[in-house]
Amino acid sequence: MFSIKAKKGITMISLMVMVIVIIIVIGISLYTGTDLIKKVKLEAIQTNMISIRAKGKGIAEKVNAQIWTEENKVEKRKESYLNNYGLIFVSEEPHGVSQSPLSSVSHECYEITQDTLKVMSLDDIYDEEDKYYIIFASDDYTNLDIIYANGIIYKNIEYFSLAKIQEDIGMEE
Repeated sequence: MFSIKAKKGITMISLMVMVIVIIIVIGISLYTGTDLIKKVKLEAIQTNMISIRAKGKGIAEKVNAQIWTEENKVEKRKESYLNNYGLIFVSEEPHGVSQSPLSSVSHECYEITQDTLKVMSLDDIYDEEDKYYIIFASDDYTNLDIIYANGIIYKNIEYFSLAKIQEDIGMEE
């Protein structure tokens, strides 16, 4: 006469377990996504710095070939960098230069301007908020490093120098 139907459905406990699992999955995804975004930004800046360094070596070789026989080479080099490439000599070193291996040797530091990037055919790198510097070792102008003045934090370390980024991180897979 009376039939008891078995109730089917989700119990309150299973619902709460499911909600907790979803929250955990979302938390892991957010953490992983944030870390991935930081890594992509670091790699983009590193790629820009590598491009600038490659073009900077070409410029250094060209300028040094032009002033090879000149007297007062340092002043002629500064003049050529400014007039031909828009590189501005910086007497007061920007923040972050101490991270470069070249900071311990005699060197010259130049600000990379928008004009410099245009001459290098790298004007797509230009951003008003980003500031790059190029450091040349005084005894070998093809030995250079690039400084990203804004710095970038990756795995709780702030990086400025291309050499330091490549030493610590390289192009991680």
